[in-house]
Amino acid sequence: MSILSKRLKELREAANESQSELAKILKLSKSSINMYERGAREPGNKTIEAIADHYNVDIDYLFGKSDIKNKYEAAHANSKFILFGDSAHHTPPSAETLSMMEMMENRPDIRYLAAASEKATPEQVQAVAKMFDELYGRSGD
Repeated sequence: MSILSKRLKELREAANESQSELAKILKLSKSSINMYERGAREPGNKTIEAIADHYNVDIDYLFGKSDIKNKYEAAHANSKFILFGDSAHHTPPSAETLSMMEMMENRPDIRYLAAASEKATPEQVQAVAKMFDELYGRSGD
């Protein structure tokens, strides 16, 4: 069994997909998926690309050239670790920090508020925080 065969089967099983389900997604026959997983046949380039896209992995991972499933995501996570974790003690960022970073990446309105707060005085920030507390019925920390 080739590394490609082994990794395809591992990815499919980790996603709780049957060979039939994966075949339908990739527009292939179930027997093709079965042959790929047994190493009896190698998928073509377009199929390999479709498999990588479907499972969000790098082609290098599928072929065993790398053990990192997705180099971009690994680098992105590592940059968050370096920027917001405690690299001196090898402590990753907290769940709260990661959640805030995710919000900053995905919500332009939150990025705007963060950028605006950099220019605000502490009193202005407290006034805005009080306004949010009143909006959402929470008392300040």
